[in-house]
Amino acid sequence: MNRQEEVDKVLDALRGDGYPGDDSIVEMAVATFHGRRRWLTAVTWAMSFVWFAVAVWCAVRFFDAPETRHQIAWATGFLFSMMAVTALKIWAWMDMIHTSTMRQLRRVEAAVVRLAEGR
Repeated sequence: MNRQEEVDKVLDALRGDGYPGDDSIVEMAVATFHGRRRWLTAVTWAMSFVWFAVAVWCAVRFFDAPETRHQIAWATGFLFSMMAVTALKIWAWMDMIHTSTMRQLRRVEAAVVRLAEGR
């Protein structure tokens, strides 16, 4: 039996497992709160909301600033806050992808074990 036939058997076993296909974005995001690092995910999302609130506050203060120097300071605060939000969201996306990949690997591993026991 060649490699392609083995891969086809594993894929058939996965399809027969009731696996619906790809997860939605919401399912992937919720799944990050169920692993061992759920506290880190919660802290990351909370900090993302905090930094976004800081960015909104800096934007509002920017328009109330009396001098150009103050406007530059508030604009810098806004840009820094938005960069922090972006960095935290990138980490969250990477964590979602990691969680999804690990789930897929577990499914493939289970299918291989079932195939190995069936021989």
